[in-house]
Amino acid sequence: MRNPGRDWNGKDRVMAAHGAPEYSVAEGNDYPAHEQTYLSFLSLVKWVMGLVIIILIGMAYFLT
Repeated sequence: MRNPGRDWNGKDRVMAAHGAPEYSVAEGNDYPAHEQTYLSFLSLVKWVMGLVIIILIGMAYFLT
């Protein structure tokens, strides 16, 4: 039976012990840029979905 704390060759598998990151106090945390990137992503998804719907409607109309 295998020991879940050991690798296939018998070496211990131990993860690094780091404290939890504190994002609210991290240097370089540019929240406004993050929000703008997210809003741009949502806008891109909206336009691409609209284009896909238009293509599907066109295919249904012209190819049937």
